[in-house]
Amino acid sequence: MYIVETIVCSGKKGKDARLRRKLQARQEFKRRQDGCIAAWIGTGKQDSRMFLVQSVFTSLNVWKKVSDEISNTLDKQDGGLEGLM
Repeated sequence: MYIVETIVCSGKKGKDARLRRKLQARQEFKRRQDGCIAAWIGTGKQDSRMFLVQSVFTSLNVWKKVSDEISNTLDKQDGGLEGLM
């Protein structure tokens, strides 16, 4: 059974470009991990500050491992996403 991660979020006014770059970096990181089948990002049709982020993993354990790696590497390097939403 595959695991699909779906996130819908929007950036604070004036912070959407930075949020998009950080989301793209995380999706690229996921795509390079074993067990990640696909990862992509889309923007809202009416509101370019709204993002749809989806990833597909081979198992829940892989999803957890990749999420932990993102928290321990990318979030520590760039400060994470929370301040941009």
